[in-house]
Amino acid sequence: ISNLTSKELTEFSKTYKFDLPKDNKLCELLLNPFYLNKYLQNYDKMKDATSNFDFKQYLWNTQIAKSSSKLGKSS
Repeated sequence: ISNLTSKELTEFSKTYKFDLPKDNKLCELLLNPFYLNKYLQNYDKMKDATSNFDFKQYLWNTQIAKSSSKLGKSS
């Protein structure tokens, strides 16, 4: 799957009624379908993650750190 263009991302946001972040780096990251999917899956929780750094920090805390702590637990 190839990345979206900026125009496609803007059209999707209008069609599916979601706001794009104002941070240009974060918008560039959202051109990648993987990151756009993560952004939309967590859209309601992402209100405070308005920068590229905030978004990556959110992903780290909810996806990577969370799964790492599960790996460290013994059954």
